[in-house]
Amino acid sequence: MEEHPQGTPGGFRLLERFTDRLITKRGTAIALALWLLAAIAVTVTATRLPAPTTTNPSLPASTEASRADAAVRHAFGVHGSTALVVFARRGGLTAADRAKVRALVTWLHSPAAPKAIAAVVDPFAGGPAARGLLSRDGSVAMVSATIGADDPSTAVDAIRHRTGTGAGGLQIRLTGPAGIATDAGAIFTKGNVNLELLTVLIVLALLGIVYRSPLLAITPVIAVGWAYGIARSLLTIGEHLAGIALNGEAVGLVTVLLFGAGTDYTLFIISRYRAELTRHADPYAAMRAALHGIAEVILASGGVVLLATLSLLLAHYGTYHDFGVALSTSIAVILVAGLTLIPSLLALLGRAAFWPLIPHVGDQEPRHIRLWETVGAFVSRRPVVAVVAPMVVLGGLAIGITGYQERFDFLQGFLKPTPSAQGYDLIQAAFGAGALAPTQVVVIPAPGVGTQVAAQAVRRTLAAGPGVAAMVPAGVSPDGRTALLTLTFAGDPYAGPTIDRIPSLRTQARTALATAGGGQVLVGGATATAFDARTLSDRDTRVVVIAVLVIIALVLGLLLRSALAPLYLLPINALSYGAAFGLTVLINRTLLGSPTIGSQFALDLFVFLSALGADYNIFLLSRVREEARALPMAEAIRRAVAATGGVITSAGVILAGTFAVLAVLPIRDTAELGIGVALGVLLDTFLVRALLVPGATLLLKGAVWWPMRMAASGPRPLS
Repeated sequence: MEEHPQGTPGGFRLLERFTDRLITKRGTAIALALWLLAAIAVTVTATRLPAPTTTNPSLPASTEASRADAAVRHAFGVHGSTALVVFARRGGLTAADRAKVRALVTWLHSPAAPKAIAAVVDPFAGGPAARGLLSRDGSVAMVSATIGADDPSTAVDAIRHRTGTGAGGLQIRLTGPAGIATDAGAIFTKGNVNLELLTVLIVLALLGIVYRSPLLAITPVIAVGWAYGIARSLLTIGEHLAGIALNGEAVGLVTVLLFGAGTDYTLFIISRYRAELTRHADPYAAMRAALHGIAEVILASGGVVLLATLSLLLAHYGTYHDFGVALSTSIAVILVAGLTLIPSLLALLGRAAFWPLIPHVGDQEPRHIRLWETVGAFVSRRPVVAVVAPMVVLGGLAIGITGYQERFDFLQGFLKPTPSAQGYDLIQAAFGAGALAPTQVVVIPAPGVGTQVAAQAVRRTLAAGPGVAAMVPAGVSPDGRTALLTLTFAGDPYAGPTIDRIPSLRTQARTALATAGGGQVLVGGATATAFDARTLSDRDTRVVVIAVLVIIALVLGLLLRSALAPLYLLPINALSYGAAFGLTVLINRTLLGSPTIGSQFALDLFVFLSALGADYNIFLLSRVREEARALPMAEAIRRAVAATGGVITSAGVILAGTFAVLAVLPIRDTAELGIGVALGVLLDTFLVRALLVPGATLLLKGAVWWPMRMAASGPRPLS
């Protein structure tokens, strides 16, 4: 029978004293009572608070696209998102079709229309604002409605209910930014419910297969579900206090992260608890002994994920900030649950938790899975092969990154047809790709310079530029000091080459205005927003990646008492990340039929894989350190791989399964992230932690603990 140390060498004594006080009959009762009271308090509070309708802007106010939008609001008094109601009939709109268009315009101007409607443009009214709303062949007409509300969905739903989808050859679709946002919100609202249910079912099924014990399968789900309810309520309270609603995708990620990480922590605890039950008659004593060996690992693992997700708050891009708030709050709750709620529940259940395979004092510990005994023996004999072979595989998969292209068009992100996407197809066929998202050019001339003269100079210059299909005046502000021009690109306004035109466009506009007498010119709209978002994302990626690497290096170094460990583990993590990235690109191109990947994918994947991958490094190498105190490094590696292989495999498969659930959402960005993280976790589980990390650790031998020296703790019987 293999003996385990009763405490982590040089471990956190305060943590051990805390868990010793907690894991008693009285301590667990208090802990469970506090968790129950907390759940009731935050849930009741959250249900009584009105949900905010304001969302966190993706771009800060300092970007030019945001300043252009603010200038339009200030000068023209129009604020909100645009809904485009498309009326289309092959062969041309009939008189009855045109009457329906006018009837909609009349209704939108009436008191019966949603109060959020701030402005309406009639395609048949003439004037600059109506240009581009009626196709040349008369087959498509668009009504443009500006919805002056942070959440346009109520107004969009009302308009769609009013118009229907058309009949008798007439097609009616609502699209534009307001329609796209409404469709995306509906998908996330419905999808998140399905996501929660499917995640729970997958975790239950996998835990049932792993433990063949109904209570051990149900207990983690109850504990994590308990923590999830508290986390979601805390986020709701936070949204109310801040007055800002979180991004729907961020809320969806909370589910998979909590169930994935929470189940991992449960598996770590159970792996030690079962062994200690064969040595201790009292389940509470067994749990205390188990936590001596695993609590520090859970604290370090959860701490890495917590700090990594908190690092997203350093980002300026609004979506990353939402992710940081939602994920860090949730992981903080599940980390506390992993150290208090989960061990309390397991200690309370005692041996009954393992029914029908109940461990008793004196029983032989379950043998390690033969596969991992074989793998451990192989690594201990052939460490060079164990390092080189995975590196070749991972390096080959990483080549797929060369096909990486960013995607900024959210319409391309819908995996199922939506009304907004169908409306865009109608617009593209009749007006060209650029018609859905025209670029706004705001001209504010210097004092003494005529507004029309300045606007005309900018218009002439930009109209002659490459890739510009149309450049028309859209109006002058009531005070006559601001002109608005609308530029329509010939190509896809969200495509990379079009986005790349924005810097030169801005430079040309400023030069033209300076020649006309000076002033301020701002280029905004969807394409400009995409450019500013890309610039911000590049900046955020650099900052967050550096922060995450520093965090992981510090935690690994402190936990393993080694300055060298992070220097070889971080490059291994980078290789694993590159392999998952490249494989996702290949799958996206071949199976999902998309040549592009969401613009946020690279950073999101890095944060998740770096933080979650560190969990298994910590779990494996902390065990190696325990074994190496009494054994030669080769034998310590063999025993550590054999002892942790089954747990890491189970945890990795469950974690990958929870993230793979994201693929059920019909949003391409979310599906890509779920696939990428799932693949990365599986690569970590079966290649990196099984072969590459233990092989590299063995090659470094005792130097891996530098500058500390490994002090022997006495002989330990071999398993």
